Amino acid sequence: MFIDFDKNTLILTFIFSGLLFGIIITSIYFCLKISNSFYKYLIILGSIPILVILIFGYLLSPKKIVFEKDRLKIDRSISDVYIECSNIREVKILNSKEVFLNSKRIFASGGFWGYYGKFNSEKLGVYYLYARRDKGDYVIIKTNEKIYILAPSNIDAFVKKMKEKCKI
Repeated sequence: MFIDFDKNTLILTFIFSGLLFGIIITSIYFCLKISNSFYKYLIILGSIPILVILIFGYLLSPKKIVFEKDRLKIDRSISDVYIECSNIREVKILNSKEVFLNSKRIFASGGFWGYYGKFNSEKLGVYYLYARRDKGDYVIIKTNEKIYILAPSNIDAFVKKMKEKCKI
């Protein structure tokens, strides 16, 4: 099951990436124009964190959800997330207003390559969100240890397949 981008996420990612690339290109331009080597190194050092943000933002974003034998895999370029079927206590569908209402990012991306990471809200507590859109319905999965919120492209088919595979 794929996790689809929505228009807002694509626009935000495009604008933010453009700004970051603009900063990097401007830094390279000034690096070539400045004769003092100290300032050249300072500009290069300042560009490295921006490049890291661009690369890791993409690499950590969710790509798709894969059903494996006895677990659910949230496929990312690096650091896949696994949810064991035996640990799942509850599965239900929530709308985006319930998910994002009074939510705060703890260590997360709020639109750059998607919405993913660790969030906290008054209603749900601490949860882990893996989505590429900010509207529509979401699937909430409560396990023994954590709460996961996913945004597959076809929610009804996803919940049906999950209940079959994980015997919930």
